[in-house]
Amino acid sequence: MQWYELFNKENEPTEAQVSEYINSPLFGELDDYLRQAHKVKPKLAYSGCAMDKINEAELLMPLCSEYTQELFGKCETFQGGKYLGFELRDENVLQDMKGLIDVRVRVK
Repeated sequence: MQWYELFNKENEPTEAQVSEYINSPLFGELDDYLRQAHKVKPKLAYSGCAMDKINEAELLMPLCSEYTQELFGKCETFQGGKYLGFELRDENVLQDMKGLIDVRVRVK
């Protein structure tokens, strides 16, 4: 099933359900990275926010994997951002995701 069919504003997922849906052994590493590098904890809530730092993300694209570049290129801009639906398939994609998250939260 698609994410939108399983979860919505009235039926938000648990951390375990998110992990189960992603179904990747790399998700734990990404979760640890976010908690340590950005000092954040999961906040499971419906969100309509967009990545508003398109120009910075575009500058990062040449350093990203072919998969991420293709995904980014196919995504249409919506309300000043892009919604990327990654398949966390390997270490390269994991590093791409970390880089894009860093752009979004502006690591200092």
